[in-house]
Amino acid sequence: MEKQMDNRTDRPILGDSLVHGVYHTVLERLLGNAIAPGTIINRKALAEELGVSMAPVHEALARLTIEGFLDTYPRKGTIVKAINRDDLYGSIILREAIECQAARMYHGKTLQDNREHLYDWAARVDAPIEDLVEHWKVDIEFHAELVRLSGCKTLSQTFKQVMRVGTFYQINTFLMQHDRQERLSHSQLIDDLCTDDPSLAESVIREHLKSGKRNFYKG
Repeated sequence: MEKQMDNRTDRPILGDSLVHGVYHTVLERLLGNAIAPGTIINRKALAEELGVSMAPVHEALARLTIEGFLDTYPRKGTIVKAINRDDLYGSIILREAIECQAARMYHGKTLQDNREHLYDWAARVDAPIEDLVEHWKVDIEFHAELVRLSGCKTLSQTFKQVMRVGTFYQINTFLMQHDRQERLSHSQLIDDLCTDDPSLAESVIREHLKSGKRNFYKG
């Protein structure tokens, strides 16, 4: 059953970029699971809540629709996307493609030069899980840092976009519970990615990304 969005906030958005403000306000609510799948977004109420006109709301929601967070239907309005298995599978495959290509670019000396810095990140990810969502976010930050080392800005930006949607999908599905079943060491991952063989580095990161998700992969 679809639910009406509870539109409440402490103060209206201020600043030069109203579209940016509306976009990030709604995005934070989606990623924080404050707006559940199936929720109808009342555009007029949202504009009133945030103290903006309808134009920036329309633009912000259009962007979130393109990015895969929302669906818009004639006569029905804008609804928070109901996640299905194919959506989640698609985000997993996109992530794997980006990270495997990045590994072929940053493996070896680049990893060796950044090893100590990455170990600090790895220690945070490998620590005991207390908050599953926060742990997932730290894990994404670690992998975003790896992709950044590829030196390709477009690859890094695309990864962050894919993972924003991926986080939303993960939070609203069963897969995050599956992730707890198999955890590979991120410190060991760093050591393995120091190889001079790009194909081996790609294989290493692919195997790492599949941990905890093996029953989810098709074929």
